[in-house]
Amino acid sequence: MVKKLRIFLLVLALGLTGTMSTMFCLSYFSRELPLQISTTSVVPENSINKVHLVQREVGELKWMLDSQRANIFDGESRVDLEGIDLLIITEDKGQLKIIGDQGIYSQENKELWVSGNVKVISSENYVLYSDALYWDIEKETIRTRGPARAEGPRSSISGSVMTIHVPKQKIYIKDNVSAQLN
Repeated sequence: MVKKLRIFLLVLALGLTGTMSTMFCLSYFSRELPLQISTTSVVPENSINKVHLVQREVGELKWMLDSQRANIFDGESRVDLEGIDLLIITEDKGQLKIIGDQGIYSQENKELWVSGNVKVISSENYVLYSDALYWDIEKETIRTRGPARAEGPRSSISGSVMTIHVPKQKIYIKDNVSAQLN
């Protein structure tokens, strides 16, 4: 068990240590997302309670992931997570916090899918609500799956799909957009 945990953490660390790109590709917006995120019915090889992962780049914190439980499957490049709390540090030292019930981390693709009561909370007091989202770690983008709503101190906005460019905390909204000023 300890050996597999060390291997998992080593693979995770090596897979994430590459330079994170700040390029924002428009082709990303048209990427098809899965209809549903669900944990597998296959019994995991190993389970770890209270997982805490930290990604640093040149000594500076890039992101920190806490999960109540991680399920690891032999021969697969994914880890199923339960009780997700992710903190991302932005280019201007702001913060985005992602909270969700469950998720899937793909070590191979450097992606995190989060579903169930998903919230993205910014350091500027904006909160985005969605059923599911996708975080592309290398492209530094977050994209909701299905309708989403963002609320701030003086306004709220909703749309069919929202994409956040993490370094600048810019949000892009697609289809069925509506806004309300308070």
